[in-house]
Amino acid sequence: MTGLLDLAPEILVQIVRSVHIYPLQSDAILYKLARTCRRLYQVTEPFLYTKLVQPRRKQTRQLLRTILEKPDYAARVKTISLYLRNDEDRYRYRYHNPIIRRTHRRESDEDRENDEVLARQKEREIELFVGAYDGLGIIETSELSREQWISALKERKEAALVALLLLSLPNLDKVNIVIDSHDGAFFFSRAIIAACSSQQERVHLQHVKDVTMDPERSEDCIRTEELVPIFYLPSLERLSVFQAGLNDFEFEPPLSSCPVASIEFMDSGVAGDAAPTLFSVLKHLKHIVFQPGSPKCKFHRLIHQTEIASIGYNLHLVSATLESLDLSRLGFDESNLKSVPSLHDFPKLKKVSIQLAYIMSSENELWELMPPAIEELYLGTDGCGSLSRDDMVREVMELVLRKEEKFPELKKVVFEGGDENLRDICLTKGIEFA
Repeated sequence: MTGLLDLAPEILVQIVRSVHIYPLQSDAILYKLARTCRRLYQVTEPFLYTKLVQPRRKQTRQLLRTILEKPDYAARVKTISLYLRNDEDRYRYRYHNPIIRRTHRRESDEDRENDEVLARQKEREIELFVGAYDGLGIIETSELSREQWISALKERKEAALVALLLLSLPNLDKVNIVIDSHDGAFFFSRAIIAACSSQQERVHLQHVKDVTMDPERSEDCIRTEELVPIFYLPSLERLSVFQAGLNDFEFEPPLSSCPVASIEFMDSGVAGDAAPTLFSVLKHLKHIVFQPGSPKCKFHRLIHQTEIASIGYNLHLVSATLESLDLSRLGFDESNLKSVPSLHDFPKLKKVSIQLAYIMSSENELWELMPPAIEELYLGTDGCGSLSRDDMVREVMELVLRKEEKFPELKKVVFEGGDENLRDICLTKGIEFA
């Protein structure tokens, strides 16, 4: 008879991971479940470290200690999700919450006789962390010296532990960062820049390809200085950012190129002066999704500075590589909209998703603005109060009728709200219509 432990370790891990009570707690449940059976834990332990999901502060220390003591576990980690929290906020919450305060007092009474043991454990832990930092060979900067690093590690600051954890994972390829503390994020940001700018033979975070950044609170936003370090990752391919307010981009040390191929700015605002600096380093960019947030949302103080025209006019910096462009959502009053310039000189641009409101003030017709290699066109009609439905249909119809002459690769047109006459013409031209 085949038992549970006869299964392949990878299958055991999938079974254990399938038990989810709450996504953010899934790894904690995984550890508890695995530990209920010593033999099961022995089989699954090496695989527990392949994906680490938003560990709490105590778990961060435990995970960091474990991977430093067991480098073979560190090498297995491919994906990690982390919080950047504010240590002082947690401290105030803990000691102002009567339930936690009573529990802490009771635990302190019970553990008083073990204070010396705990102190020795803490000392060994700090020695381990400091030794790991020195072994990384991170260059010192004026903003983040070795003394600041050591001080933060001795105090076991969350930002320092998170930064050291990430830099100690040699095969990491996907990172999800939830920012709950701008102070902690600053330390983390400077640490990543210093590590990725190091002239040492070892390149830190050299395999990270996918990064997602998201603020913890809906009323907050990702700041420019918190996003900048991500562009220094040497193998970055995809960057997805939620609720960002970006302006005054400055790369220090200078950055001439970034390998990122896909960028998504969701519910975000980008000031006009940030666009040229941002696009100037994106030498390999293929896909852009920019969906600004609503000006009514209080977490977007910078949203009113966003200039679609500036983004459009600076797209020429990536015209040679861009393959898809998504400006499918409006986030502005109609009075703030400006036209997007022609995409005609984008030889590889095959997929365009855009609101007609972004081009309605242009002197050119829709077909004059589209790239010759276009294969799929998605058109939204929000915010087009000054443009009648008949005018919108006519704009799209003119483009479809020029398929053979101007857009031989056009295969699909999506027109919000639909139109029977436009559908018939598309079918006649061999174009899918939705």
